[in-house]
Amino acid sequence: MIIDLTHPIETGMPAWVEMGGAFGLAKTIVSDWEDYETSAYLRTHGREEELFRTCFVVMSDNGGTHVDATYHFNPLGERIAEVDLERFYGEAVLLDLTHLAPIKYNPYEKKILETDWITPEVIEEALGQAGEELRPDDIVLMRTGAERHWPRKEYHFNFVPFRVEAVDWMIDRGVKLFGMDQITVDVIPGYDLPHLNMRKRYSMHMENLRNLGQISRSRFRFAGFPLKWADGPCSPIRAMAILD
Repeated sequence: MIIDLTHPIETGMPAWVEMGGAFGLAKTIVSDWEDYETSAYLRTHGREEELFRTCFVVMSDNGGTHVDATYHFNPLGERIAEVDLERFYGEAVLLDLTHLAPIKYNPYEKKILETDWITPEVIEEALGQAGEELRPDDIVLMRTGAERHWPRKEYHFNFVPFRVEAVDWMIDRGVKLFGMDQITVDVIPGYDLPHLNMRKRYSMHMENLRNLGQISRSRFRFAGFPLKWADGPCSPIRAMAILD
């Protein structure tokens, strides 16, 4: 059994701030080259011999279900096309963090009003509830429940931020990749920044996963391969849980 953990790429899907302003919608366009239904009707009625369809896609590499390579925040880091594909496939553990309260954030004052945090203690507790221990080369997926707000604007404000110590705690135990069903792992600026930790530690993470609640076991196989952007710091992925 394979569970699709990927949001569809579509016009208007949520993305981070690069192209749309603070907590904005980056411009995503998925468009046909032409009116396919009209041209297909004419072609199938003898007006044209050829019949084909194509489209063009304009999007941020940091939108939709995607992975951040170390070049995202480290000018000396790896571009996404340089990362060994082994990083995106392997044993995975699912942690339920839906009990944590998402951030209440004032984007105008750039101030956290209140929030729960993902800490080493929170991860340890979730592992205990799942009956799991981390193993070298594990992939960790975390379900916060933010997905229920996709693709509405509220999705940008419904996430639980990480403490840097939580990322270090996982890396120290051999975790090669982690991800969650929310738009980011941290708040910019002025607070703990796990993204910036990518400059110090070889860490990578995925954002905007979906359907984590459909995974019926705590340990399974995961695959989420990126596109081979020549110089890309991030990439959309087709993420999946493999339960067979």
